[in-house]
Amino acid sequence: MYIFDEATGSLDSHNERQIMQALEEELKDKTIFFVTHRASTLPYVDRVIVLQDGRLVPFDTPDRLLEHNPEFQTLFEEDKPD
Repeated sequence: MYIFDEATGSLDSHNERQIMQALEEELKDKTIFFVTHRASTLPYVDRVIVLQDGRLVPFDTPDRLLEHNPEFQTLFEEDKPD
């Protein structure tokens, strides 16, 4: 298992995409946790856990959360995935 806490937070979108693609390939059979505030990470994840007021709220796919969860939608209003 690997945990990345804002690992790409200071990168431009090109370098972030390269790193995420490399991690996806190299660690494809591993469990990876990404702690992030960037929606650009969403295409690389299977499930999302949302913390709100110190509690775990939804746990679902990024697409379902973006489609059905207003709180999750507001997190990424200005930073939607490509």
